[in-house]
Amino acid sequence: MTRQNGSLEMSCRLARWSESSRETGERELLHSRIRTQLMASYVCHLDRSSLSAAALTSLSQQTVFATPLSRTLPRIRLRTRQAPTLIDQKILVTIDSWSPNSRYPDGHFVRALGKVESKEAEQESLLLEYEVPYRPFGKAILNCLPKEGDSWVVPPKSADSLEWRDREDLRDLLICSIDPPGKSWHLLPASADIRLPRY
Repeated sequence: MTRQNGSLEMSCRLARWSESSRETGERELLHSRIRTQLMASYVCHLDRSSLSAAALTSLSQQTVFATPLSRTLPRIRLRTRQAPTLIDQKILVTIDSWSPNSRYPDGHFVRALGKVESKEAEQESLLLEYEVPYRPFGKAILNCLPKEGDSWVVPPKSADSLEWRDREDLRDLLICSIDPPGKSWHLLPASADIRLPRY
């Protein structure tokens, strides 16, 4: 299945699922999320009711259901050998496919975030759910920083200084930044009598 065909098929399945949903705004939210996050990872927990008593101790491959934190998504069917160890854990799951004759999408386990209600797992799940980047910067980015590290200070302004070429010193002004969604940022002086060019 190509990604484009998969997108269309996934959107159709989600449309059918959302029609059976009772909440009115859920359909629009679901379609927008699936268009932007198809094949994305979702924070879930294993549904204990999908495991039999014997399956709680078995290490054989079994089918279980993961319940996403987002109530706009249906449960996700997983095949895993790790089900007993994933009970009471927050996990990351990716949707792989959704068959037209299936009520639930199929996915796979990506990684465990930690025990449910532990500080670390809850923090990471919130960051992942709201797509907040939190990983350490890569080596290429860190190499762009000044060699002095935390002891670096802004050099004095001079005509031959490379740091000040094509830059204005606005540190003496009270400035706020307004970032409208989808627009480039603008610097606005806090005082109305100062005019600044747009950057």
